[in-house]
Amino acid sequence: MQDLTGTATERLEQLARISSSERDRDWLDRQLTAALEGWQRSEDVVNEQREGHADY
Repeated sequence: MQDLTGTATERLEQLARISSSERDRDWLDRQLTAALEGWQRSEDVVNEQREGHADY
């Protein structure tokens, strides 16, 4: 089974098209880990931008 790719919306659509019988624990673990790592990177970028923004 191939890993999901694309935006979060595209990944959700791909996941919805996969039947539950095709999903295995290791594959789902990889997908969740990838999603959480992407989310963490996004939060890091937002935090860096927030710290560089001066309020006047």
